[in-house]
Amino acid sequence: MDDVPPAARDDPPARARRSGPRWLQRLDKSPVQRGLTLASIDGAVIGVMAVVIEVWLVPLLQHRLGASAQAIGLLTIVPMLTASVLGPIVAPIIAALGGNKRALLATIVIQILALALLSLPIHAPDSAWSLPTALTLCIAIASCGAIGNPAWLAWMSDLIPPRIRGRYSSGRMRLYGVVRLVSAVVFMLIMQRWLPEDSAVGLQILLALGFSSRL
Repeated sequence: MDDVPPAARDDPPARARRSGPRWLQRLDKSPVQRGLTLASIDGAVIGVMAVVIEVWLVPLLQHRLGASAQAIGLLTIVPMLTASVLGPIVAPIIAALGGNKRALLATIVIQILALALLSLPIHAPDSAWSLPTALTLCIAIASCGAIGNPAWLAWMSDLIPPRIRGRYSSGRMRLYGVVRLVSAVVFMLIMQRWLPEDSAVGLQILLALGFSSRL
């Protein structure tokens, strides 16, 4: 307690953190510990969006909008080609965008906007513009990883002390995995209640949750 300023000791939120779980107590310690704790919470929260984009974009395109097998293939092929093309020059691109943090935030903004705009085509599945629009947005969400993933890894490597990097990464992945598992079960129940062929309600709920998670 000697390294905690008197004002912080009297602060009710600080007292609550000190009497709470161990991970919450870390918010009262060094900036690095606070940063790692918040990044772990972020890793858990982002698991919700991961399930949405990894599992439910294909049913959105195929069952709601009637996408062909060739169109579904583009959802994998285009992001892979994007990563292959940008891979050798991703470092200069990240530098041009202002560094790791700004580059990552730029890709996050694109994903947030794309998830929000996907609400439009699922409510007009018979319109001529719906499938091309949804396919473009889904490809944009996946392709952002070509820049966002390297930027995040580089940013975290600067933040995480080497002596705890392995322990921290494994702990964060456990949180991420638990949230993904819970999300997968909940989303399955939602989509059983509102089949994409019959209603946009289930997909809209999933998109809203994915949007909130990324936001």
